[in-house]
Amino acid sequence: MSHYREATGQIFRDPRPGAEQSLLGGDEWSVLEDICNSDPMHLVVHQRNSA
Repeated sequence: MSHYREATGQIFRDPRPGAEQSLLGGDEWSVLEDICNSDPMHLVVHQRNSA
């Protein structure tokens, strides 16, 4: 069980556009965010190119 679910009693829903349809897991998103230096536009470009 995730920490979020333990704390809230709810399943975490990723708010990022298209995240529910993503083939990337939490670890992959973390690496991608590091690569993009937390730049939201850079992250969107990578997300769209991986779809």
